[in-house]
Amino acid sequence: MFYLLDPKMIEIMQALSDKYGGKILFLFADKKLHIGINDNTDSFEPPRGQKGDLDEGEEVRRLADEFRTVFELADKLELHKNIFK
Repeated sequence: MFYLLDPKMIEIMQALSDKYGGKILFLFADKKLHIGINDNTDSFEPPRGQKGDLDEGEEVRRLADEFRTVFELADKLELHKNIFK
């Protein structure tokens, strides 16, 4: 654990926590890092409602933003490094 949680990683996690208003959770389990952002939304799920009410352009933008968040977390935490593989 101390190998993964070096001062740089702790600073990155604190900066991400600040960015998401303290609503981000980090869990190390089974050699994996699990990240959760509690923002009271159903990420990667279509909106609930009547058929035909879906604005496809807006939905694509929303999903792209959600993917950008995942990629940003991976980049900031440098998850491409061999220690996470």
